[in-house]
Amino acid sequence: MADKQHDEHTRQAQLRHLEEDRRTRKATEDLRRQQQERQAPDEECQTQTQTRPAEGPNYAELPRPSYTRIR
Repeated sequence: MADKQHDEHTRQAQLRHLEEDRRTRKATEDLRRQQQERQAPDEECQTQTQTRPAEGPNYAELPRPSYTRIR
């Protein structure tokens, strides 16, 4: 009888340990995914600012003054 109780207790402890490991892996994966999602927009923003040249006013696109002030 004591052996059965001991075996059952051992089995329950193993199941708890496996469940705890599974939850830990899931939480770790969720955190990793969240970090990747946060870093992706940051990296995209950095690459856009690095590749895009500094844009000043394009004088060809500015309205020209008219001599009659009618436009």
